[in-house]
Amino acid sequence: MCAWYVLLIPLAVCNVSACVRAFVCLPACVTGQSSTLVNALSYSGPYITGNTLSLCSGGSPNTSLTLLNNTGGVCVTFTGGYFGSSPDSTTTVTYGPVTNPTLFSCALVTGQSNNTRIYCDLQTSVGVNLLFQVHVQAGFNGLVQHSLAGTDTLHFPRPVIVAATIRTNALAAGILCVSSMCLSLSISLSP
Repeated sequence: MCAWYVLLIPLAVCNVSACVRAFVCLPACVTGQSSTLVNALSYSGPYITGNTLSLCSGGSPNTSLTLLNNTGGVCVTFTGGYFGSSPDSTTTVTYGPVTNPTLFSCALVTGQSNNTRIYCDLQTSVGVNLLFQVHVQAGFNGLVQHSLAGTDTLHFPRPVIVAATIRTNALAAGILCVSSMCLSLSISLSP
């Protein structure tokens, strides 16, 4: 449920919702004369607070979180603001490198997130120095407000080439061809 605030404008009093919104069209009515709708008010977008990233299972918040494996389903949490009054239905979270912070999705844990804290499950991923970004539906016309990428970083272990898996087989999966010689290899993500 959104809260309402009274906005005092000379000669007018308006009730304004405290929901996350990109902009609001405000009509004015003074002594029986109405104005046209104008994009007259905007709200702050979502933001992520630094030094708050941690595992949902515990641990101190930090600026960096290194995971032991690449398996999805690991729950992480961080704080910030303006994530929406009902994040489960209006908010999405992504993460990735600074050049593409929307590369991976982090699924919200149902019923846990609120306007100032996110709880989400990582997908199976790879990479280091990954940053989170929050996306909140603005409530009308399909508008979405995006946070800046957070500053706390997420790190997954490096992939490992499995021993004795390099072979010359042009029909195998994972084929690498260089100068008409083809090799295949298996790469394992940490279990």
